[in-house]
Amino acid sequence: MVGIKDADRAAEISQEIDALFQSSLAETLTETEKAFQMGFVAMTEAIVASIKIIAIVVIVIILLAVANTMAMTSRERTSEYAVLKTLGFDKWYLFVLISGESTAISLIGGMVESF
Repeated sequence: MVGIKDADRAAEISQEIDALFQSSLAETLTETEKAFQMGFVAMTEAIVASIKIIAIVVIVIILLAVANTMAMTSRERTSEYAVLKTLGFDKWYLFVLISGESTAISLIGGMVESF
């Protein structure tokens, strides 16, 4: 760590220090303390961005699992839906019935899980 009196000469002094070690096995990259700290801030931003991406992927996977569960439930109950259609219920009524049931189950499960 090198302390300098004139902050305006920081770039010039950094280049001189790097020139001293240019041909050695341990080359240096001299920078100001502020630039060093900003490098760490940039790394933490990358970590936060990767966590956000992972969270989005997890949410998409959960939505796919919910969609699969809804599809399995509707396939298992096709005979019940057929009976309702034979009794005269419209296809839109069945769609609302299936969607409402799935939404209600998901909401109840989410509320139970949050407590």
